[in-house]
Amino acid sequence: MSSDMDRDPDTGRLKPPVIRQPVPYRCSAGVAPCGKPARFYACGWRCADHAPGATAA
Repeated sequence: MSSDMDRDPDTGRLKPPVIRQPVPYRCSAGVAPCGKPARFYACGWRCADHAPGATAA
């Protein structure tokens, strides 16, 4: 279920989600983007720490 804040008061329809646009060459991993210098992968802009196949230390 959604609250009334998720609905447009005029139409009663659900509001579209807010989508954060990625910043080129900056890591976009996480809810609050990492922001380190990055390269582009199929999953988006990722730094060395968040790149696919990176191991956790």
